Amino acid sequence: MCAIVKGGTDRGMRQAATVLDMVPAVYRTQLTTEVGRVLLDAVPGDQRQRAAVRDFRRVLIATAPRPVRAAGA
Repeated sequence: MCAIVKGGTDRGMRQAATVLDMVPAVYRTQLTTEVGRVLLDAVPGDQRQRAAVRDFRRVLIATAPRPVRAAGA
C-alpha cells in the first residue's frame, strides 16, 4: 500500500496482483478480497484508470471466492 499512496501506483498494483494471483484457491477468503478492495481504495482518483489498476481489478474479481450455496438451494 505504501507504494500506491506514495505515487508508485503501477508498481504497487502489479505487485499486489502478482501476490494475490499466487495465493492458492483454498486460501482465498473474503478477507483477501477485502484487502484487495482496500488497496483499490488507496489508489488516487486520477490514477484509477491506469492499466495496472485495471489489471489488478480483473485479478481481484477472478480470485474472489465463490459464494457458497445453501443446501437445497
